[in-house]
Amino acid sequence: LGDKVVDLHVWRVGPGHMSAVVSVATDETQRDSRFYHAVLGRFMGLSHVTVEVQPLQTAA
Repeated sequence: LGDKVVDLHVWRVGPGHMSAVVSVATDETQRDSRFYHAVLGRFMGLSHVTVEVQPLQTAA
Protein backbone atom coordinates (compact mmCIF):
# COMPACT_ATOMS: atom_id res chain seq x y z
CA LEU A 1 0.00 0.00 0.00
CA GLY A 2 2.85 2.43 0.71
CA ASP A 3 2.70 5.82 2.37
CA LYS A 4 -0.12 8.31 2.80
CA VAL A 5 0.17 11.94 3.88
CA VAL A 6 -2.55 12.35 6.50
CA ASP A 7 -1.92 16.00 7.35
CA LEU A 8 0.47 18.66 6.03
CA HIS A 9 1.07 22.24 7.12
CA VAL A 10 3.74 24.48 5.58
CA TRP A 11 4.30 28.12 6.43
CA ARG A 12 6.87 30.83 5.97
CA VAL A 13 8.85 31.66 9.09
CA GLY A 14 11.13 34.26 7.53
CA PRO A 15 12.76 35.30 4.27
CA GLY A 16 13.86 32.09 2.55
CA HIS A 17 12.78 29.92 5.47
CA MET A 18 9.80 27.57 5.64
CA SER A 19 8.53 25.31 8.39
CA ALA A 20 6.56 22.09 7.88
CA VAL A 21 4.57 19.70 10.02
CA VAL A 22 3.62 16.45 8.31
CA SER A 23 1.76 13.37 9.51
CA VAL A 24 2.38 10.21 7.48
CA ALA A 25 0.67 6.82 7.68
CA THR A 26 2.67 3.89 6.34
CA ASP A 27 2.67 0.12 6.23
CA GLU A 28 6.48 0.17 5.90
CA THR A 29 7.49 -0.57 9.50
CA GLN A 30 11.16 0.32 8.91
CA ARG A 31 10.27 3.91 7.93
CA ASP A 32 10.53 6.23 10.91
CA SER A 33 10.63 10.02 11.15
CA ARG A 34 14.34 10.04 10.19
CA PHE A 35 13.43 8.47 6.83
CA TYR A 36 10.91 11.22 6.05
CA HIS A 37 13.26 13.96 7.29
CA ALA A 38 15.80 12.68 4.75
CA VAL A 39 13.17 12.67 1.97
CA LEU A 40 12.13 16.25 2.80
CA GLY A 41 15.77 17.35 3.07
CA ARG A 42 15.95 17.78 -0.72
CA PHE A 43 13.57 20.74 -0.51
CA MET A 44 15.67 23.85 -0.05
CA GLY A 45 14.33 26.43 2.36
CA LEU A 46 12.78 24.01 4.86
CA SER A 47 14.40 25.25 8.06
CA HIS A 48 12.25 23.29 10.49
CA VAL A 49 10.38 20.02 9.90
CA THR A 50 8.30 17.99 12.33
CA VAL A 51 7.26 14.50 11.19
CA GLU A 52 4.74 12.18 12.83
CA VAL A 53 4.65 8.57 11.59
CA GLN A 54 1.74 6.27 12.32
CA PRO A 55 0.78 2.79 11.14
CA LEU A 56 -1.43 2.67 8.06
CA GLN A 57 -4.83 1.23 8.93
CA THR A 58 -5.90 -1.31 6.33
CA ALA A 59 -9.37 -2.69 5.77
CA ALA A 60 -9.72 -6.37 6.62
